[in-house]
Amino acid sequence: MAAPQLLNELAAQLQKSSSSGAEDVKSATEWLKACEDATPTMSLALLQLIASEMPAHLKLACAIQFKNTISRRWGSIGFIPKEAREQLKSGIVDLVLTTPRNVRKQLTEALIFMANEDFPDQWPALLPQLVAKYTSQNFEEVYAALKATCAILMRFRQAYDCPEVIGELAYILPIIEAPLLQLCQTCSKLVDQHASDPKALEKIFKSLGVVFKIFYCLTYVDIPAFFEDNLDKWAAEFHKFLAYRNKHELLYGDNDDTRPGLIHKVQSYICENITLFTQKYEVQIKPFTTVLIQDVWNILTEKHPSSRFDPLISHCLHYLNIISTGVFHAMVSDADTLKRICEQIVIPNSIFTEDDEMNFEEDADEYIRRDIEGNDTLTRRRSACDLVRGLCEHNNEAVTSNFGGYITNLLQQYAADPKANWRQKDVAIYLVIALSATGGNAYLGATKTNALIPIMDFFSNAILPELTAYPNNHPVIQADALKFITTFRNQLQPKEVYLQVFGACVNMVKSEQQVVRTYAVNALEKMLLTRNDGGDRRISRDDIAPHLKALFGILFEVVDDNEYVMRAVMRIISVGGPAVLPYTETLLAELHKILTRVSKDVRNPNFNHCLFESLAALTEIISLSAPQNITQFEKLMYPLFQHILNNDIAEFAPYVFQLVAMLIERCPTELNEEQLGMLRMYHMPMHWTVDKAGNIPALARVLTAYIMRCPAHIAKPDQLEPLLGIFQKLLSSTLNDKYGFELLDALVEYVPLEAYKAHVPTVFKLVFARLSDKKTQQLKTCFICFLSKFILKHSVDVLVGLMDQVQPGIFQMVLNSVWASGLNSVLGDYPRKVAAFVTINLVTKYPPLASLPALDAPGTQLWKSLVEALVSMLAIEVTRQKMAHQIRAQEEAEIVKADSAKNFGYSTTYVPLYHCKKPAKDPLPQVADVGKYFVAELGKFKAANEAKVTAVLAQLNAEDAKSL
Repeated sequence: MAAPQLLNELAAQLQKSSSSGAEDVKSATEWLKACEDATPTMSLALLQLIASEMPAHLKLACAIQFKNTISRRWGSIGFIPKEAREQLKSGIVDLVLTTPRNVRKQLTEALIFMANEDFPDQWPALLPQLVAKYTSQNFEEVYAALKATCAILMRFRQAYDCPEVIGELAYILPIIEAPLLQLCQTCSKLVDQHASDPKALEKIFKSLGVVFKIFYCLTYVDIPAFFEDNLDKWAAEFHKFLAYRNKHELLYGDNDDTRPGLIHKVQSYICENITLFTQKYEVQIKPFTTVLIQDVWNILTEKHPSSRFDPLISHCLHYLNIISTGVFHAMVSDADTLKRICEQIVIPNSIFTEDDEMNFEEDADEYIRRDIEGNDTLTRRRSACDLVRGLCEHNNEAVTSNFGGYITNLLQQYAADPKANWRQKDVAIYLVIALSATGGNAYLGATKTNALIPIMDFFSNAILPELTAYPNNHPVIQADALKFITTFRNQLQPKEVYLQVFGACVNMVKSEQQVVRTYAVNALEKMLLTRNDGGDRRISRDDIAPHLKALFGILFEVVDDNEYVMRAVMRIISVGGPAVLPYTETLLAELHKILTRVSKDVRNPNFNHCLFESLAALTEIISLSAPQNITQFEKLMYPLFQHILNNDIAEFAPYVFQLVAMLIERCPTELNEEQLGMLRMYHMPMHWTVDKAGNIPALARVLTAYIMRCPAHIAKPDQLEPLLGIFQKLLSSTLNDKYGFELLDALVEYVPLEAYKAHVPTVFKLVFARLSDKKTQQLKTCFICFLSKFILKHSVDVLVGLMDQVQPGIFQMVLNSVWASGLNSVLGDYPRKVAAFVTINLVTKYPPLASLPALDAPGTQLWKSLVEALVSMLAIEVTRQKMAHQIRAQEEAEIVKADSAKNFGYSTTYVPLYHCKKPAKDPLPQVADVGKYFVAELGKFKAANEAKVTAVLAQLNAEDAKSL
């Protein structure tokens, strides 16, 4: 039990933290943090407060603080004493089951943190405690126990079949499988008994929904024997509730509400389960499939116009899609069924609804998010589209022919009255996209199409007229035409047509409709991205050069916070290259104005990323084609960069450091005193703290840029020692050690050895200590790269001499325990080349290795291990070179694939700028092909040591021998 004094002080500080006074909140927050740091049992005291009588707002504040404390401290080994941990585990379950809903939510999240660490091995009582409540007469308690159970079992929802997971499930299943089925059947009977009591049914259906979610978690990895043996009972409940209808508001929901009703949630969860079983356990689900298909069909053919039904309809459509592509596809493959699917399911669920129209006009951001960005996975239109593609897998000709007739009819209706029947053309375009695009993605467009669909004919007859009719056609059709262009940009031929479409897109950027405007700039950007089969851009620099002034004028006029407009600006600068130089002053002024504005209110991560990409692309062009203008860029942008850093705008700092590094690397003159003076700022510990981890990769590049540009300045003791101190700090982190080695690599490459030679043994001691404490693959590969560069620059003898100062003969140990096993994991074209080159010379020219003593001697086995690593590494390199074009295209396409920022809010993690890449310099220009060099050197070595080499090579495994 916590001391009364602590409990009273905690309650007082939590009360202050809930006040409206900023100073009270600040002081209370600081006190609570200090208490958490100094009091390992603080979480236990908070739990005692939650269990006591206190005002509701204070109880909630206490629960939030408890959750946050547990999330930070539960995983810290030894921080919370063992006795306190046991008391917390024994006390939290009852509170989760009995506290008010808002408090319960916080406690359940804390329970998840605790369970993820301790359950089941160190908390075997947790699940039995929860399952015991399934038979409670209090349905609120039952529901709370189910919610907690579901929360701790969610880890299995996407788990892999591995011994650890199987072991945990082997413990969990005997405890829960029978009670869960019994509870489901009890709920089913209660639904019948309380058929006329909506309030009772509301509680029952809430519990049923969680039961079916738990069912999914427990059966995802594999089908447990109990579930297989009792699948008929579960299937009976699935059928019952898929067929269940009750339009009472508490169950069905309110038509004015956008949230699904309870019944529809339950039916969605059932659809997820039967979809899972259809995908993974076809044999077991087969006896029930006919009935389940009919249940789903019945739901789909009922009228559900509101978007609140979208999740249910989407799950039902997805289930039919899985049926159509899997082993049961024959059930939906006959001509009559295909015809009915088209008429009764696909077309009705592809219609542009009133909710869609409202989003299009009033919530453009949401419409764009769902349509362009593919975040509409739970919309009926996307699911209907996926179903069409699924049906085509086994019945392409029949499905294409079937839909072809409807598409023709829809287009005829539109032609008869375009103003009244625009929805018909919208459906027609949507269906053509669904039928035609059989391969590709949002970044590359359609890369494979349905041979039965004449794409260019449809384009000429149905799409091009809409582009030229702008602005006199319906905005939704304008957007559809632009979406068609974006999807099939790879198929548009010839180039004259491509340029005509590009011009139409430029014109539509002026649209007053945000959706149309955004689709137009998105189409522009994607068309600029498109390349021919040979790798050349479909729209060249010369093609857009005459239009640059107009393009920039239009885009900066409509940019606002539209990330697609900003991305188009970035792409035009990138593709335009030197052709944008006449507009440098305008571009700098506009980009500076935008950055100044967004620095005051950091919101849209993708927009801001594209903004910094634009600055990086412009910097790259200036530095390569007009380096004298770099000073103009620095004078305008450096004060703003300084403002961002001084005001600790953490989201922008990693970008600023990348641009600073780029400017230092590409500065056309010697660095001036002001630039050299700024180096001290980059040494400051405040920039290298854990909470600013996103700064570290970019800051490391800033320092390597200084090392490259002013090695004599870096060689001074007052500069070198802070640099080595930063290396030591970075080396201690498994995440950031690679950036420490970037500093060492730059020292080796640019700074005279005599300046840092005395420090090298200390560096080796630090690295060996880290290898001994925590050897990771990343550490091994970084160390190999450093040693390779050192050998290339100063010779292996100098390296061995410095290593011997730490421990005689340790280089041989490093070769054996680090080099041989880590060589194949080295990343980067030139680092791999240097590491391979040095390794080749070691095995053919370094006497301690090349002497090849007896076949079974350690030295010979080390030689063999290094040769095997070389062969494997170079074989992979051949494959990578063959795929270079595809890799480049994908990298360029994904410049702004910042999904994590969208899904989880802003993060200060490091996001590299594509246009800010460090200039690559081949350290071995004399070796064009390191693979051929290996063959040549090994051939010479073998000729001089025929018998020994032949005997060792005979021991290579078959795959390596074949590659060699």
